[in-house]
Amino acid sequence: MEPKAWIFTRFDFFKSPQSQSKVVRWVKSHFYMLSWNHHHSF
Repeated sequence: MEPKAWIFTRFDFFKSPQSQSKVVRWVKSHFYMLSWNHHHSF
């Protein structure tokens, strides 16, 4: 699969509100996990 095609399919994916909310939820959960891991790594 070409990178350009992949980018365009991602773009279509991001345009739909349902996908955006999924992405936001995913980012929030991963950011929480990353910050939690960082906080507890000391």
